[in-house]
Amino acid sequence: MKTCAYCVIAVLLLALLVTSFSYVNCGGGGGGSSSGSSATSGFAATTNPAISITADSAILTGLVNPYGLTATAYFQWGLTTSYGTTTTAQTVISGTGNVAISATLSGLALNTVYNFRMAATNTDGATYGANRSFTTLATNPWQVVVIDTNGSGGFVPTSVAVDSNNKVHISYTQYPGFALMYATDLTGSWVINTVDNTGIMIDSSIAIDSNDKVHISYEDTNSYDLKYATNAGGSWQTVSVDTDVDVGTDNSIAIDSNDKIHISYKDNNTLNYATNAGGSWQLAVIDSSAQLGSFSSIAIDSNDKVHISYEGGDIDFNSYLKYATNAGGSWVYTDIDAAVGAGWYTSIGIDSVNKVHVSYTTNSSGTGYLNYMTNASGSWVKTVVDNSAYTGEYSSLGIDSNDKIHISYYHSSQYRLKYATNASGAWQKSVVDDAATVGAYSSLALDSNNKVHISYADGSYSAVKYATNK
Repeated sequence: MKTCAYCVIAVLLLALLVTSFSYVNCGGGGGGSSSGSSATSGFAATTNPAISITADSAILTGLVNPYGLTATAYFQWGLTTSYGTTTTAQTVISGTGNVAISATLSGLALNTVYNFRMAATNTDGATYGANRSFTTLATNPWQVVVIDTNGSGGFVPTSVAVDSNNKVHISYTQYPGFALMYATDLTGSWVINTVDNTGIMIDSSIAIDSNDKVHISYEDTNSYDLKYATNAGGSWQTVSVDTDVDVGTDNSIAIDSNDKIHISYKDNNTLNYATNAGGSWQLAVIDSSAQLGSFSSIAIDSNDKVHISYEGGDIDFNSYLKYATNAGGSWVYTDIDAAVGAGWYTSIGIDSVNKVHVSYTTNSSGTGYLNYMTNASGSWVKTVVDNSAYTGEYSSLGIDSNDKIHISYYHSSQYRLKYATNASGAWQKSVVDDAATVGAYSSLALDSNNKVHISYADGSYSAVKYATNK
């Protein structure tokens, strides 16, 4: 009887050890599957390295195999392996293969180690990838300067251009007062001048000619005229280009190889175009098909042909993205994104082989994604660059000497200036400035070294700000 009792005790202890071992093997600590998901189920999460690491942002990457059941995937992250924070959950449709998952972190601290891991749950339980870590950069690549401020609050429209000596030129509206102002670091320090204070000046657009002279188009909402200013003659001269009723809204300026001026703008509900290429100003209506012409942006190709992106619309006031060009000799226009709400805050650029690139946002159901459209492949292809809600406003696009794309834009739900580029191959996004309410009316230009220059508004102080990564 005594020997039999010892046997029973031994069996019970062995069973307890096996149970404990099995539970640990199913745990979700550093990898494998958590309780409720068998070790052999195939439901798995894999943590891949973080990418696009900057001073204040990074992109987390991983894989999830849902193994036949719909799963919810997310990242756990924080300063320790206790994490403490999770990214927004993403649904992984049932299947038996690995699905790539990514999430962007922003607002991170400089020179700081962060831990993270891939995580996923389904009806069988949870699974976790191994822990990984990354370190943010020690310095912020963006230098930010306040150009002008009056402290009264409100956004100030801006536009930026860079000359052949990599000097910066910014036009903007003074608030209050609504004068057209011009700032430049041409002498080594910032100098500000008043260009036109005879009305209510808004919506300016600036460009630099081959002689490094400045040209600005703008709207005078006091007289509802499209106006133009230049210092090409040595001092500032202004002229009214179009004096029709309610013209000049959403104007954009470009200069051709002969230093002739081209301006796109809205006249009530039509897309209009003005040029002095023939010597005197000539005006034309490009598209009058419906409610349209807002958010126009103009660019000139190597053959001095004109390309314009703008918002189209229908009688029900649905908006979409349109594109017009005279590259074939006469003006033609087409819809290039007919998605409801497309075509807001467009910005256009032409690359070295005369392919077209457009950034814009949508205004449908609160999505407001930053989109990018190009015909570089021969047909129009759309990419969602940033799918954060309420982002992409005031997008401004530039193309560098390698035909890579750079976009500045406003993330309105978080009141911050953001920047996206595909210079490394894949799209990378980062926060340029998130101090107070900043980022509206962003304008981007590139210098000869492919460095980025951005002017934008600080709505908390009616300030004009400038950021660069040079």
